[in-house]
Amino acid sequence: MKKTLLLFCFLIILKSTYAQTDRKKADTYVTFSVGAGIPSIDNRAFDNWTQVNYNKKYTNRVSVNIDLGAVYKNYDAGISFTGSSADFRTYTFYAGRKITSAKSPLVSFLNFEIGGISITNRSLAPLNYVLSPDEIGKDMELNYSATYIGLYSKNYLNSLSFGIGKRKRVSVKPGFYVNFEYQVGGSSWEYGYTQNNGTDIFYNVDGTSYTTDNTKFIGKKVYSIPKLANKFLNAGVFIAITAF
Repeated sequence: MKKTLLLFCFLIILKSTYAQTDRKKADTYVTFSVGAGIPSIDNRAFDNWTQVNYNKKYTNRVSVNIDLGAVYKNYDAGISFTGSSADFRTYTFYAGRKITSAKSPLVSFLNFEIGGISITNRSLAPLNYVLSPDEIGKDMELNYSATYIGLYSKNYLNSLSFGIGKRKRVSVKPGFYVNFEYQVGGSSWEYGYTQNNGTDIFYNVDGTSYTTDNTKFIGKKVYSIPKLANKFLNAGVFIAITAF
């Protein structure tokens, strides 16, 4: 988080050196951003369970956000990945609309998003769990999954942006984001192992081939571990590279 704030200060210094990107640039562009945020999620039941049984506490102190999207005039869409310090990972697909005026120094998009949260942990296990014959000797892991919908506010600070190159078709823009997620449907913990079913062979149009591992998670639902919160808030800052 401190490093990201330092980047913001660095951008302000660069702003005094580089000319601003032409305000009449194309309104259709792709964007890639990396940011850091502070999640807010109430997982006291799960935290108490890990503290009592494993003397561990999985606090969400910081999260890293990676976002790949596209903007077409007043609309945007993309995919976002977030990983936190507590091994929580979220992935969302979003689409929305710009809610600020064309001349505003702040370009804000309000998006609807849908995605999920997943956790893979090999240091935790259900209490008093007895391995079945097919699980003995396997690399067991605890998995969690749930589906969320929410709102995602993505905001670019155009007043601190600067262009790269003679034509300035690539810009660097700082910004900030806020997203609120609410769980829909069920959620569950599963304890099991990843089974390797060999490799699959695929062929490219030019005749060359490549292989991928064919794996499948074999697990059983666990009801003795507290579930995670059904809603959470995440807010932070980012640095984006846009190109048109």
